[in-house]
Order: sequence, then C-alpha cells, then structure tokens
Amino acid sequence: MSKITEREKEILKILKNDPMITQLDVARVLKITRSAAAVHISNLIRKGYILGRGYVFNDKSGVLVIGRIFVDILAAKASAGHSASKIDICLGGPAYNISVHLAAQNIPAIPVSVIGRDHYGDIIGEKFNKKGLDTKFLIIQDQFPTPRRLAFIETDQSSEISDGRAIDMLSVHRLQSINVTINHCGMVIIDSGIPEEAVNYICVLSAAAGVPVFFKFNGDVKENAYYQSLDMFDYVMMTMDIAEDICQYKIKSLDDGIEAAQHILKKGVGKTVIILPELGVVMADEDGAVSVPLQPSQKILDRCDVDIITAGVANGIIKSYDYRQSVRLALGAAGKRDVYDDVF
Repeated sequence: MSKITEREKEILKILKNDPMITQLDVARVLKITRSAAAVHISNLIRKGYILGRGYVFNDKSGVLVIGRIFVDILAAKASAGHSASKIDICLGGPAYNISVHLAAQNIPAIPVSVIGRDHYGDIIGEKFNKKGLDTKFLIIQDQFPTPRRLAFIETDQSSEISDGRAIDMLSVHRLQSINVTINHCGMVIIDSGIPEEAVNYICVLSAAAGVPVFFKFNGDVKENAYYQSLDMFDYVMMTMDIAEDICQYKIKSLDDGIEAAQHILKKGVGKTVIILPELGVVMADEDGAVSVPLQPSQKILDRCDVDIITAGVANGIIKSYDYRQSVRLALGAAGKRDVYDDVF
C-alpha cells in the first residue's frame, strides 16, 4: 500500500467509525468541501485502503512476526586504556527487533513468540505495550525461563551462549491453541530459528490466505533444511555466508551478490535480499536487481542491523516503494540505532 496523508488518515478513521456516512457529512465534520472529501476518498480507494463503494476496508496492512525473543546480556571487555568493563541487559531477538522497528515505521506488527512467566517476561510485555504492539499472541509458559542470550563482546572477536529452550514450545499445537489469524495480515515474517514444523504450518496457512511469507535466515546450522524448499517463501532475507552456502561459491563484491540473488531466485523464491556485512545490500526478483553499497561512514552490519533491515525492506514492499528506496531506508534505520538502544 502507498502512504496516506494526515487528512486521509482522518477520513479513514471517520469512515471506520461510520461506514454509512455520506461524503457531504465527512466534509462537514472536517470543515472541507464535499468535492475535496470525494478526492480524498478516491485516493484511499486507489491506494488500496478502501476496496470500493460502501467503504469496505482493506485491513491487510499489518505484519505477523513469528520468531524468537531474547533477553540479551552483553558483556563488553574493557579496551586498552580503560579500567572498567561493561555489562548491559537489553531486549533482542528477531521477533522483538523486527516488530519494534516495523512499529517505528507505522506498520502494525503482531509478534508471535514464547516467553516465561518471570520478571523478564513481564518486562517484554511492558515494552511491547509502550511501543503500541499487540501482545495477544505472546505465549507465556511456566516450564522454561524467558529465552536468554549471553554475549561476550571483544574488539577482535565475540562469542555467545544462549538458553532458548522455550522456543521449542512454539509448536503447531501451541499456534493452533492461540488461534493465530493470518487472513487479515499484509505479510508474515518468519524467523528461521523457530521449529521447522511451525514454519511449515505457517506457510500452509499463509498460502491458503494468499498472504506473502518473508523468511529470514539467521545463520544457524539447522537452516540448511530449507535450502531445497525455498519455493515455500515469497521473500527471503539472508547474510552473505548463507548465500555462499546455498550457491556454493564465494561472494567478493556487490555484483557477485546480485549473481547469487539471481541464482537463488531460480529455486522458486519471489524476491531475494542478501546482506553483505562489509559491502552493502542486494535485492532481486524476476524483474531485475539493485545493489546499495554501504557509505564510507557506515559501520559493518551486525545481527541486529539485519533485523532492522528486514523490517525496513518489509515496510518498503508493503508500501510499494522501489527496491533501491526500500534498501536505502532500511540501511538508514540500521545506521541510526544504538548498540544498547533498549537497555533496562
């Protein structure tokens, strides 16, 4: 869907409150002419927010984000010349990062994930509520703690361990029990870290509802199970190492990245996005491909940046931006975030 103006937002709200209201009454409420109201309503129809006469609304603008949420414990070792190390606790994981950054771009996002009935689970719910996110599909369970991830950050290398036992509880049975609704979504984003049976189930539901699936690879070993079934997904997002693994050759430039994206398209994917952490981003479909290099001032892209770029590209697709604009906006959003932007 295309962007709408503030006036069109006002009119859309009026129409939803009273679908039988006349154009003249809309004009009276907003103190504008009837002809101006008619133009705004025609624009809403053209942009897809209204499906025609009688003000039947197209609410397929939200995004269901299905994946992992982590409490990240970040331990940064003191650098040369400094006496103190740094330990911070913040929220992360694909479902958290993508949902929050979609909401920041005015795209309604509904996260689907598993948390514990504990202090951290309460904080996640509070954070989502403050950011205007719907928490009805957050599964709260007693068996395992809210997933946690401990990362040791050093200048030359990093390592981490994680406790994500709760994620395995995101089963088909659990998804059925919370009655996940896909029909009214504009897109479903799936984090590859959830159980494979859940991925397959969501893809079947999405296909039946005619809702596109955006699959985000995370670099886990088990992800190679999807290499031969990429045609399940309308869009795929991956980093360079995953693309190299699928294509079986090294990517050394943005042009190589485009070639890899086109190779992956032949496996039945609608659109392919590849992030080259030190170079930039490429995006391709059957109509063509674009590459957007990192600017000299931009840092090497990390895991959280990949989540933010996923949200930005999804936003661009939903709003019908061209590829280059979508990628540039996504890279811009990633460049503005702080490493510890959700510390508590």
